[in-house]
Amino acid sequence: MKLEIEVNVAADVVDKVDFQEHLRKEAILAPLVDELKLQFKPASQLDPEEKKVIFSVIESIIPRSTVKGAVRHFSIADSGGSR
Repeated sequence: MKLEIEVNVAADVVDKVDFQEHLRKEAILAPLVDELKLQFKPASQLDPEEKKVIFSVIESIIPRSTVKGAVRHFSIADSGGSR
């Protein structure tokens, strides 16, 4: 079941570029989320030690990805380029 929510806001309240970027990221992440759900279903059967390994891998990847995104963002900003 999918829940859809309609949001009405004044045009000057939301920056259209930021909103479009949010929608683009959401569209990119949706297939990843679906794939992770499929992977975690069998992972729920693992013993606690194996689950700890999985979560430690995920926890190490997310900050690394966040740092890469921040570096990329500031590199573009410093070079005068556009996102």
